[in-house]
Amino acid sequence: MPRPANPYDDFEIMGSTNPNNFVPAIQVGNNVGGQPRAVVAAPGSTGEREALGAADFANRNNILFIGSFEHPPNVDAMHWFIDEIFPVLHQLKPALKLLIVGGGVPKNLLAKASKNIEFAGFVADIAPLFNSARLSIAPLRYGAGVKGKINSSMAFGVPVVASTIAAEGMGLEDGKDVLIADDPAEFAQLISCAYDDEQLWYALSNAGLENIERCFSFTVATQQLRKILENS
Repeated sequence: MPRPANPYDDFEIMGSTNPNNFVPAIQVGNNVGGQPRAVVAAPGSTGEREALGAADFANRNNILFIGSFEHPPNVDAMHWFIDEIFPVLHQLKPALKLLIVGGGVPKNLLAKASKNIEFAGFVADIAPLFNSARLSIAPLRYGAGVKGKINSSMAFGVPVVASTIAAEGMGLEDGKDVLIADDPAEFAQLISCAYDDEQLWYALSNAGLENIERCFSFTVATQQLRKILENS
């Protein structure tokens, strides 16, 4: 049986160094078989981020998880985060809220919604969410490959707290590009630390933007495409 269409399954992150190239929204195109593909053109520098209306540290709040729940690792990640990590985090920061974005949420996960945990479903334009969130999370316990949720967050200058599995294979440095933890208490502590520490927040934000520009910019994509065409 073919997998259902999954709008958040395949992100193409295109960093820009020119505000004219920035599109503050997901553009859904077609991939093989006509299934939706999300293409995110995001800011490639701190200046672009600020020029395009993204909030600064003081005007951001709460944390964000984005991913389709047709993808089993996302379901597992949110069960684990809500059951094991969020209770610890709630003790540290009682007012903090988690916004969960993505379609196909199973009923047993939706049942865990609360005053501090909101399920938004599928959102076509994620730019406003990233432009107002203080942090994003990627608490995956299995899965492989480049994680669109991490790259999309970094492309918008939003620091990420991730598991080892989520960050692996992406050339990310713990404490520089992202914050990494696998223990629930440590994961919660890292969120609390990055949420409150403005200096750390900007360091992670800028490093993430630099990583996108270095690895996923239009220039890099052009070079890779040229290599493919030359070798074909």
